[in-house]
Amino acid sequence: MLNKKERVKMEITQAIREAVEREISKGNWSENDFKNFLADFGVESVEDIDWRIEEVREKLMGKYMLFIEEIFPFEEWKYKGKKYYLLGTAQPAGRRDDHYIYKAHVEDDERNVWEVEWNTYPIDELKWLLEDELCDWGNPVRITLLEKWEGQKWNSKTN
Repeated sequence: MLNKKERVKMEITQAIREAVEREISKGNWSENDFKNFLADFGVESVEDIDWRIEEVREKLMGKYMLFIEEIFPFEEWKYKGKKYYLLGTAQPAGRRDDHYIYKAHVEDDERNVWEVEWNTYPIDELKWLLEDELCDWGNPVRITLLEKWEGQKWNSKTN
């Protein structure tokens, strides 16, 4: 069974492959165009394209005009000068004293997976706030390494 991270990577890789195959089937690309496409990214297969890198996403959608909807949920988030990619939205995860807790999983440029935790503002101050205003999203209370990327696999740090 695939974990969430592996499933997401597989889905996005499949979406890129399908976008390329559509271009070939419509006659917009030849097999040679496909080889040049891979060479432009410095890879030998679609699976090797690192879609998390902003420049790669810009090239996919700009130069190659491939709109790959599955890439868009991966919003970039910076903290202490390091870039992370959200692997979904922050979700309520309980309560601590007079704050609610929100958590999300993110991935860094080295493909490590982290869990980020935020406290909301005090509960008695939340009444009129929208959900995107509940926390100081730029200042999490904790970032924990969950899985360290080791080449072709992740090494879970939660065991």
